[in-house]
Amino acid sequence: MALDQALDLYWRRITPSMTRVGKHRILCLEWYEGPETARRCRTTWSALSAACHYRTSELPPAPAEIRTRLLEVTALLAALGATGESTVR
Repeated sequence: MALDQALDLYWRRITPSMTRVGKHRILCLEWYEGPETARRCRTTWSALSAACHYRTSELPPAPAEIRTRLLEVTALLAALGATGESTVR
């Protein structure tokens, strides 16, 4: 949720007319924040989405993987200039 909120805040600051559809926000991020930040955001968002919606035929993510993704969210919040409203604990 923190990553989604940071993306919302980012796009409201950059261009308020940006659609709220997750994929479009992340795809367009490359032209505003560069390919590295966009790749990190896309990878992290996809991994966390999969972790929240895993299938019974798949193993759930390991706690270490979740911790790593949460640390990446914290770094992305800083890269996107998120305010103190969106924090990961």
